[in-house]
Amino acid sequence: NEARETLALIYADHYQRLDLAVAQLEQLVAQSNAPTRHVVHWLTLMASLQLKLAGDRAAARLTYQRIADRFPQTPAAEEARRQIGHLGAG
Repeated sequence: NEARETLALIYADHYQRLDLAVAQLEQLVAQSNAPTRHVVHWLTLMASLQLKLAGDRAAARLTYQRIADRFPQTPAAEEARRQIGHLGAG
């Protein structure tokens, strides 16, 4: 997991390849046995990269919504909804 996350960051930081970074993070998120805190971390990282590399507020909003939908009634969901609010409607 650590190596895949590191690879995602290399794709993002060194190669500016959001698509490849997201693909690595999606593989991590898809693991059935991944702890909630890790999934939340990976999705939050994904949203951050979507904003940083592409300025894609819509994609980041959808990624935060995945956290809220997947882990409702948790502090992570509350934080995700807060982030969605900061992103606004545009």
